[in-house]
Amino acid sequence: MRIVVCAEVQWRYLRTRKQQLLRRFPTDWRILFLQPTVRGRRNDWWPRRDGNVTYVTVPVLKNVPQPALRAMRLNIVDALAGR
Repeated sequence: MRIVVCAEVQWRYLRTRKQQLLRRFPTDWRILFLQPTVRGRRNDWWPRRDGNVTYVTVPVLKNVPQPALRAMRLNIVDALAGR
């Protein structure tokens, strides 16, 4: 099973219900956790693992037209998922 999570907080910053649930999924599930860029904090641009969760920082572009933004995010997710 593969799961992609687009989160509003960084993986190691705050343990929300979402992170707690993801950590309890079976160890053979591949989980990709996309976290936002945060100014003043460490941003993990290269994928890192924490158990069965791979987390990486994805830049958030707010002034890009929605269709172009959607296409860029899908390309990033495809690249990180190895497709």
